[in-house]
Parts: sequence; C-alpha cells; structure tokens
Amino acid sequence: MYIKSVAKKLMEKYPKLFTEDFERNKEIVERIIIGGSPIIKNKIAGYITSVIKSERLRAERELRM
Repeated sequence: MYIKSVAKKLMEKYPKLFTEDFERNKEIVERIIIGGSPIIKNKIAGYITSVIKSERLRAERELRM
C-alpha cells in the first residue's frame, strides 16, 4: 500500500512530469525521493508508469465509443 500512496501523491504534485516511459519515470522518482531503497523507488516508478498507460488506454476507449 505504501508504494501506491506515494506514487499517487507524486502524480498529484507533479502531474506533467511523468510519462509512459519507465526509465524516465525512474529518473524523476530518483530526483524527487532522496534516500530510500532503490527497489522501492523502482516499484513506485513502475506503478506510476502502469497508471499512466492505463489512463491513456481508458481515454482511447472512451473516444471510440
């Protein structure tokens, strides 16, 4: 639960920074979160990436309808 809540807070605070690119999101998370486990940071970046991708897919489906 910690990963999702941190990821959501980061996406709310920095909505324009994150993209569908995991490597870019990983770099952004590394810059924002000082210290901490690299594994946790990667999981946060991965969750952010999956949320952004699913939001894009949902928006595309809505446009088709």
